[in-house]
Amino acid sequence: MLRKEMNKKGQEMSITTLLLIVLGVVVVVVVILAVSGVFGPIFEKLKFVPSGLGTLVKACEGYAQIDSKIDFCTFREVTIDSKKEYVNCEDDRVERGMDPTLTGKVSCGTAEQIEKDIKVKCASLIVSGVKNPVVNEKSCSQYIFTCAGDLSSGSGLGGVLHKTTESCPPAKSKKITEGFSEAPNNICCVTP
Repeated sequence: MLRKEMNKKGQEMSITTLLLIVLGVVVVVVVILAVSGVFGPIFEKLKFVPSGLGTLVKACEGYAQIDSKIDFCTFREVTIDSKKEYVNCEDDRVERGMDPTLTGKVSCGTAEQIEKDIKVKCASLIVSGVKNPVVNEKSCSQYIFTCAGDLSSGSGLGGVLHKTTESCPPAKSKKITEGFSEAPNNICCVTP
C-alpha cells in the first residue's frame, strides 16, 4: 500500500495556491494598466495624484536647481481645471508654487522677450490646429496674427495667404480658417 501512494503522477493543488496565483495575475494586470495610464482619468477626478500644475512646479524647481534655461522656458501642455493650457516655468501660478529660494534663479528673458515667446507659441498652436489656445494664462485670441506675416514661411511656420475660402493647393499644406486677422474671408495654407 505504501508503494501505491508513491506512484502518484500528479499532486493535488490546494485552493490557497490557486487563489494566490489568480491574485498574482490580477495584480500584474492592474500594474500594467496603471503604468499605461488607463487609470489617469479616474485618479484625476478623485485628486489622488498631483495636478498637472503641481507636477510642473516640481519639475521647474529641478530645472532651476541645475540652471537649465531651455527646460525652464519650454512650454508644456498642462490640464488645469479640465482645460488644456500651455505653460512654462515663468507662469505666475508655477512661480507661486515654487520654493522661494529658486524663484528668479533662471529667467526666460525680458518681459518683451517673454511676450514674444508667448506670441510665437500661440502662432505655432494655431498652425497646428489647436482651437482657442491659452499660453501662460493668456488667451491667444488677444493677439492679432496675419497669415502673410506671423504665420508665413519667414516666421518659420510656412503660412501662405490665399484669397479664397475654398482649399489649399495640393502640396501637403494644412488649411487654417481661424485665428488670424484675414479670416474668415480667406484661408491660410501652411506647409509643414
